[in-house]
Amino acid sequence: MRYVYVIWMLFIFSACELGRELDIQSSDESAGYFLECYFRPGDLYNLTATKLAPISEPQLLDYSLEFQVHVIEDEKIKLYHSLFSHPDKDLIYNYGSQKVAERPRNGIIKLEVVTPTGEVITGETIVPEQITIHSASVETNRLCYNFELVGDKGQDYYIATVMAKGGNENILIRYLNYYDYKVSNIDGMARIQVDIQNSIMPEVDKIIINLKRVSKENYEYQLALREIMNSNSDNLTMPVMLQGNLTSALGIFTCYTEVEYELKVK
Repeated sequence: MRYVYVIWMLFIFSACELGRELDIQSSDESAGYFLECYFRPGDLYNLTATKLAPISEPQLLDYSLEFQVHVIEDEKIKLYHSLFSHPDKDLIYNYGSQKVAERPRNGIIKLEVVTPTGEVITGETIVPEQITIHSASVETNRLCYNFELVGDKGQDYYIATVMAKGGNENILIRYLNYYDYKVSNIDGMARIQVDIQNSIMPEVDKIIINLKRVSKENYEYQLALREIMNSNSDNLTMPVMLQGNLTSALGIFTCYTEVEYELKVK
């Protein structure tokens, strides 16, 4: 596992993707690679791939490097080199597909990357089952909602964002929570309670719940990123071990499913 120094300047987890400006350096004198790819079934594959500099050199993100990138479902899909950004977020990718992600017969999607110098980077992800919020309600300042668990220890990992919005769609407050159900409840349901700040409730028009079912590797990766963000809140560079699911590279290749639920308060 490679240790990296990360200066965290912006962290947004709004679609299970990370919007950020990073200064990442390896802790030894050898160069390495950093890759990230987040996708849902039905999405085009968008991947960022760049080279990491040794710690003694300045880190410059080079999106012009030529990798050979393939995703394997039931067939092999080529990702093409082209610099582009997400239409709704300030995210930059340098590899993309012309085919949307589909659930393969075995439920596993694999990544194969050949670097400009010939190293092979691999990774794989499960395709989590689609998630649904069964019901939601708010009483006084307490939001309650529930959803069905899969009952599979590899899939019952969740990331939930709750936003309270006022007039003109202003976000009054945002809560980000992580849920790990290693042991399913007896009835197979998860029941979540979020207490919203009392002082803002008179201004709240609606509450938006965004719930993602993620892989175990993605769950642990996001927790590590949160720890990095917290440890660098004073803008100091701290040594952090960042674990993903790739061989011979830092980063992650992962699928997730998602649901958004809107609850009117007024």
